[in-house]
Amino acid sequence: VAVGYAEPGGSGVYVIPEKITYSDVEFSVIRIDFMAFSTWGIKSVTIPPSIELIEPAGFWNTSYERIETIIISDSPKVLDCTCISGTVNNTYTGQFGTTQCKNVYIGRDLKYDPFYDDDYNLPYEPFFGLNTLENIEIGEYVTDITHLERTDLSNLKGFTLHAATPPAITATTFSNLQYLTLEVRVSNEIARNMYKKFGFREVALRKFYYGNEDGILMEKQVM
Repeated sequence: VAVGYAEPGGSGVYVIPEKITYSDVEFSVIRIDFMAFSTWGIKSVTIPPSIELIEPAGFWNTSYERIETIIISDSPKVLDCTCISGTVNNTYTGQFGTTQCKNVYIGRDLKYDPFYDDDYNLPYEPFFGLNTLENIEIGEYVTDITHLERTDLSNLKGFTLHAATPPAITATTFSNLQYLTLEVRVSNEIARNMYKKFGFREVALRKFYYGNEDGILMEKQVM
């Protein structure tokens, strides 16, 4: 089953269900359809773990009235974002490139590599085309965030990492950050010491953050 929201109105906060019932039959929601979120008045969209694919232009031209927040829920499954979205300054963007969102939570790895911009020879990374991101959070299942490298992060103020193992990253990905934060298990002394070597300091204890185990919030000032 594909999902889409064609009409504006309501609170503007959309949480896509993992399952829907039609004529007493239950269906799993597995993709976001063509131009599903192309209307005005959308404040936030939460993408559940059941979504496997976002069709072309799933978030087309939402920059007329930006989506403030995109939440890609935690999942070990890869989300296929290979299809392009729309254009910014006559250049094709990635799947979320026209949303102009400020806040994003990435809870799973994102597939994006097969498509390229013929004029600039750039891959259509999911957030390519954005220049408005202020806060990014990375979930524990994420292993690679190099897809953010070509995204304009000049307005980025905060980056929070929840992953137990640092995801793949390049030196240029976060050149404009003011601070970095992450959580680590109390018992993971190897990771805690490694982060300290990279300049992080322990700033708070988060009780039962990992269910039956506490987490430690660590922070590093970078600007």
